[in-house]
Amino acid sequence: MKPFQKHFILQVNLRRLILFIALSGMSVIFVNSYFAFYDTHKKLLTDQFFKINLNYSLKLANTVDTFFPLPNHSSVLVLNCSPIT
Repeated sequence: MKPFQKHFILQVNLRRLILFIALSGMSVIFVNSYFAFYDTHKKLLTDQFFKINLNYSLKLANTVDTFFPLPNHSSVLVLNCSPIT
């Protein structure tokens, strides 16, 4: 053992430091891209879901209007209910 050599539990040299910085940077970029991907697809799916539901509700409303049309003012039957005296 050399007299001036220090023993470290974790010996850090330049190669390990560069590897650690590269791996940590890569993992941060991966996590960031994953969350960006998740948020983007979540927004796209919710927008598409609302668009599909809007189209379905419009078709359903048109079908209901076809089967149960609103009466026009000319064809409204008005009952004359006079009070009993």
